Amino acid sequence: MNCLGVFIKNERKKRNMSLRAFSERCNISHTHLDSIEKGKDFRTGKQVSVTIDTLIKIATYLNVKPEFLTALIYKDDSLKNYKNEQNYNDNEKQLLDYYNVCDEIDKVRILTYAEAVAENKHKI
Repeated sequence: MNCLGVFIKNERKKRNMSLRAFSERCNISHTHLDSIEKGKDFRTGKQVSVTIDTLIKIATYLNVKPEFLTALIYKDDSLKNYKNEQNYNDNEKQLLDYYNVCDEIDKVRILTYAEAVAENKHKI
């Protein structure tokens, strides 16, 4: 899953912008933006690398903190690690089953909601 790419593509579409127009506003190439949205470099087929500079440019245009975009990258990694765990309780298994049938946008929504719930627990 590519949480960062799904989020950026969703934000671009909300603004009714083409890849080219959005990339110009962020001051990055449209081919790099396309790779970020897809999660893979179209030339090599490998996972795309996103620099801090690029994250800052995109975050600035979207008016979000760069840390938010970075967190989306780490959500991908933490999910991969979590899926490798073998000691699930019944609730975790059920949650993963629900999660696995969702499309990419709903997965981002679920992760964002879960993060907000967890942050509220820490404040109590």
